[in-house]
Amino acid sequence: MRAPLLACLSLFLVACGSTGSTEGNTSSSPNGEPISAEDLIIPWTPSFTRGALLIADEIRVEGPKGLLEHIATRVVEPHHRQLVETTPDGFQQIVELVDPNSEVEIRSHLDSMQLVAVRRLTILERPGDVRVKVQAVGRVYYKRDGQDAVERQSIELTGAEPQ
Repeated sequence: MRAPLLACLSLFLVACGSTGSTEGNTSSSPNGEPISAEDLIIPWTPSFTRGALLIADEIRVEGPKGLLEHIATRVVEPHHRQLVETTPDGFQQIVELVDPNSEVEIRSHLDSMQLVAVRRLTILERPGDVRVKVQAVGRVYYKRDGQDAVERQSIELTGAEPQ
């Protein structure tokens, strides 16, 4: 039994291997000039690189192209329901609690900031040159490293200009 399993695993690893050749893997601009890795980097706000914790009933994060590279969300089925759609405003993901009595909150990270939504988390990657905004409503708790905690019914955080 082990021999066929090892043979299949070996075949899989060989099939997935790469020759390491980069020939033919260069990109160029519409006028034929090579594009460097620096040209592909999307400017991003430094505002959320410092540790922070945001807890609220509902959290909404929106930002420019590249937002999805800076946010990670944990969806726990069957406790969470996820809706992903393209809207006129941009690419939107909504994660919400299936059972309001469940105690399985929605956890996410935006760079170094932890986000905990008790009922719903909405992420909207918008086209165009927009700033990153984090809006939270309903029993909001916000604590940034080195600062006092803030508790209120709503808060809006806007990222600095991208760098």
